[in-house]
Amino acid sequence: MTTIVSTNADAFVRTIHGSNAAGVYNTYTLDLYRYQLLYDSVIAQMNTYIRYFTKGEFDKLITRFTNKNYNSLILSADPLSFNTIDIQNLTGFEYDPDKFNLMRESTYNVIDGLRKTVQVSQENITLKEDITRLEVNYKDVLEDPVKLNDYINANRINVMAFQASQPFNTTIELKPWYNEYFRLYGPPFDGVFQSELLAEIVMNLISTGQIQEEDFINS
Repeated sequence: MTTIVSTNADAFVRTIHGSNAAGVYNTYTLDLYRYQLLYDSVIAQMNTYIRYFTKGEFDKLITRFTNKNYNSLILSADPLSFNTIDIQNLTGFEYDPDKFNLMRESTYNVIDGLRKTVQVSQENITLKEDITRLEVNYKDVLEDPVKLNDYINANRINVMAFQASQPFNTTIELKPWYNEYFRLYGPPFDGVFQSELLAEIVMNLISTGQIQEEDFINS
């Protein structure tokens, strides 16, 4: 019989039976390490941004959840960051029982975030309905010079007629990871890339030497 025991006061003890005790011990230890590493490197940071969203502090969310931080989180959560960990290199690793409660709190943050998403979506639907109503009510006015002139006179709007044009010529060049995403999966729904798929593409581009990690994070 083999046990896993933490040196922490709240000791974590699990009994393992069978001839493969050492292998199971290593598996449990590695999984615990992965959970703690995932929390420290990804979830703890993610919680900050979720709280901004849940509280409706969108200005802070926009300012602080930058594209660089988004890219960094994607790479931090990539499976390769956890699957290549060597059990022999976990010298000094100690199980932290407090991580469970922290993970539980993170779950509530996600639940609150989903609730806020419903609220924001409902507000978005209302705004779309308002836009549709405005288009219906004012489309005829904007497209009919006579009605537009009557509307301006009726509302005593002072306007100055002008006409301006500016040629626009530019070459749009996609980043290699977006180009590969489009090639493999097509355009993302609503313009939101699936972070797991994007991370897989980026890690592959890095491993093949096509880009550096800094190229993606700083993009």
